Amino acid sequence: MSSLVRQSLIAVALLSVAMVETAPVDGGKSTAKSVPKAAAMRKTYAAANKALRRGKRNVVVEEIPEADEEDILREQLSELSDDQLAMLADIVQNEIDRYDPTAEAYDIVEIPEYITNDAYGPRDRRSVVYDPYAQEDEPEDADAYEEVVFVPEQVLVEAALEAEAEQEAQDELDELELRERIAEIATILNERATRRMRLI
Repeated sequence: MSSLVRQSLIAVALLSVAMVETAPVDGGKSTAKSVPKAAAMRKTYAAANKALRRGKRNVVVEEIPEADEEDILREQLSELSDDQLAMLADIVQNEIDRYDPTAEAYDIVEIPEYITNDAYGPRDRRSVVYDPYAQEDEPEDADAYEEVVFVPEQVLVEAALEAEAEQEAQDELDELELRERIAEIATILNERATRRMRLI
């Protein structure tokens, strides 16, 4: 549409210029009047052409909001059938029943001595990086000069309490999230049951 308007303006401007140039001259006054008129038409055409060029440069940017994770989950749940939702609800309920907040998050594993002792299992020397700047003749009691860092007991207790509090908070969030999922599934099932009752 913009190209048609531009071509129309060009045609009107050229026709106006041609009419002015071919018009009979009846004296100095008519010539003086026609020249400003042609100049005004040229200015109008230039302004219109400039406006068209500026209009082409305008770009409309529309921001599309990203789908939220919660919305994606709701959409996926709404696409499931009644049987699939019931199976999913059973799975989630079983996970909640099996969840034990008192259980330890990790297990203590004792490593046998033969794994860490070089006498029983020598290490692969090919994996050791050669350091030319290392001291070749180390004293026999080099282990006696190892740096020892003392950490106050209060710091260790505070760190342990913070870790325990964070773990409890995470467990509560996980349990709340599971309960919210079960509530969403139950809501969807109730809505579908209500629609079926209305149809009946």
